Amino acid sequence: MRLVFPFSAIVGQTDMKLALLLAAVDRTLGGVMVFGDRGSGKTTAVRGLAALLPPLSVISGCRFNCEPDRPSEACEGVLPPYRRRPHPGRRR
Repeated sequence: MRLVFPFSAIVGQTDMKLALLLAAVDRTLGGVMVFGDRGSGKTTAVRGLAALLPPLSVISGCRFNCEPDRPSEACEGVLPPYRRRPHPGRRR
């Protein structure tokens, strides 16, 4: 198992840490794009936060990690054909 630098021990980068914490708590934000110079702690911060989060149960084979207990929100790639939502611009 790889040792992970603790998220709480990261000094500075307050805006990045706040954005990561908000995205972890509120899924409607849609995510965070972390960018910066080499050595600014981007990967360290993300891995440190990931170590704090509980494990997720996801649909096997889904590249978007859809949740199995929310089938109505699942992406089209994992829905059975009879449950797929029609695309608004696609003709049948």
